[in-house]
Amino acid sequence: MSKSKWITFGKLLKSNRQAAGLSRYRLARLADLSEAAIKKLERGQMASERTLLDLYSVHELGWRKGDFPVSVEHKTQDEFLRWQLRYLILRSSEHAYHKVLKWAGIQTKTAEIRALDKWAKQKLRIVEAQLHRLDPQSSSNSNGFAGRRGGRRAARSSGSTLRSAHCATANPTQA
Repeated sequence: MSKSKWITFGKLLKSNRQAAGLSRYRLARLADLSEAAIKKLERGQMASERTLLDLYSVHELGWRKGDFPVSVEHKTQDEFLRWQLRYLILRSSEHAYHKVLKWAGIQTKTAEIRALDKWAKQKLRIVEAQLHRLDPQSSSNSNGFAGRRGGRRAARSSGSTLRSAHCATANPTQA
């Protein structure tokens, strides 16, 4: 693999990151990488296929398969599983924050309860924004968790439902 391909990829990564309004730190969190790894990639350092797949799964960057210096096509199933896990974690968090807000709503309004209410609303807005970026169609329902159970059982049982909802986004070649 030529060094020039990795340098070109690094420049593309940086421009996509900046266009998406992401800091290196935020991108690293979304891709489960270190901030140092993002910095090295942007400077043209070679990366493993796993690292490239982690970057490929960050939908905010708007990647196409041809953007990468090596092929990531055979990893589509892994990408979907990563998306599915992220989706379930966000839905579970959304559900938990709604429960906190419901509980806080029936408590005597002390300073601590008001602070908890404010904190939960802030966290809920963040989770809902992440859900909207992850899957704009499903976040139209403010509490989309209804009828779903969190955890591994949900990942197995709702996999076909989530796959059909995300199939066009996760793998446009199969749509």
